[in-house]
Amino acid sequence: MTGRAVLAVRADAGPRIGSGHLVRSSALGSAWAAAGGDVVFLTSAVAADYCADLAPGHRVIPLEGETRPLDVDLEATLGALRDFGAAWVALDGQQFDDGYHRRLRDAGHRVLVIDDVAHLPRYDADVLVNQNIDAGSLAYVTGEDCRRLLGPEYALLRPQFTERARSPREPGTGPVRLLVTLGAADAEQLTLRVVEAVEPAGAPGLETTIVIGPANADADEVASKLAAKPALRIVRAPSDMAALMADADLAVSAAGSTCWELAFMGVPCLLLVTGPDQAANASGLDREGFAVNLGPASMLRAEALASALTRLAGDAERRHVMAERGRRLVDGRGCDRVVGVLKEDPA
Repeated sequence: MTGRAVLAVRADAGPRIGSGHLVRSSALGSAWAAAGGDVVFLTSAVAADYCADLAPGHRVIPLEGETRPLDVDLEATLGALRDFGAAWVALDGQQFDDGYHRRLRDAGHRVLVIDDVAHLPRYDADVLVNQNIDAGSLAYVTGEDCRRLLGPEYALLRPQFTERARSPREPGTGPVRLLVTLGAADAEQLTLRVVEAVEPAGAPGLETTIVIGPANADADEVASKLAAKPALRIVRAPSDMAALMADADLAVSAAGSTCWELAFMGVPCLLLVTGPDQAANASGLDREGFAVNLGPASMLRAEALASALTRLAGDAERRHVMAERGRRLVDGRGCDRVVGVLKEDPA
C-alpha cells in the first residue's frame, strides 16, 4: 500500500445473500479513497467477482469459500489484515457477531459495523452505522465510546449516484417509465411474477425496464422467458443503475438498500418485502410518503400489484410529491458524514 490510512472492508455477496452488503460498503470505501485513504476489500472468492465494478483500483483479497465457520473466517481476516495495518475495519454482514468485533479490536483495529436489524445482544464497535429509517428506534447495546450513526442521513450511496446531477421530475404527459429492480440475486424469483402484474396494468401507457441482477442464479432462464415479451426492455447486470433510475418515473423494488438510491434519485416506488430486515424500511417509507408498501413478497398477489401500479402510474401529481419526499430523506452525503467521523480519530 502507499502509507496512507487504510480502510479494510469485510463484506460478501453471492446468489444466496445478494450484493447489498458489498455494494454499500464499497460506497463507503470509495468515499474513504476520495478523502485520501487506501482501501482493501476482504471478501469471499465468489464475491470477489463483483469487486471489479464496485471497487475499481482498490486491492481485493479473496477469502476461500462462500461460507465458512466464523472462527475460521476471523482467522483468515486477521491474517489478511496483518499485512496492511488498517486504521479501520468495516464489517457488513449479519454473520459477524460481537465476539468477531471484539477480537478485531483486541488485535488493534478500530471497528465500524454496518447493521440493519440490531440482532446481536451487543455491538462491540467503535462506530455503528444503520442507514434505515427506523434505526433510531432499535434497542442497540454498545459500549459508551461507540459512535452511533443512525438514519437515512447516513445512507451509503455509490459515486455513480452522488456524482449525478439531479433535477426535479415534473409531471408529464408521455408514457410512464417503470423500472423493475428486485435485487442482485432475486432469490425468491419475483421478477417473472411481477411482470405478470405489470403487463395488464401497462399497455399502452407504460414503458417497462426489467433489471436482472448480477447474482441471479436463474438469470438465463428469466431472460429467455422475458425475451418473448418484446414490449419489455431487459437489462442484465447493469453497471450504471443511476442512469436507469434517472430515466424512470416510478419503480417496483425490493425494500432493501436500493430504496435509498431510489429516494436520492427521486423515483417513487412500490416496495416488496423480500426479507425480515426490510419490513420496517417498507412501512417507514410508506409512512413518510415516498413509497407504497405492498407487504411481504411471499404473499404477493398479481391483482394487488397491478391495481397499485395502475393508480400510481395514472397520478403524476402524486408521483411528483413522492419524489420530493424521497429527496428530502436522502441528500447523498451519507458516506461523507461517516468518513468524517472516522477521520476524527483514525488511530
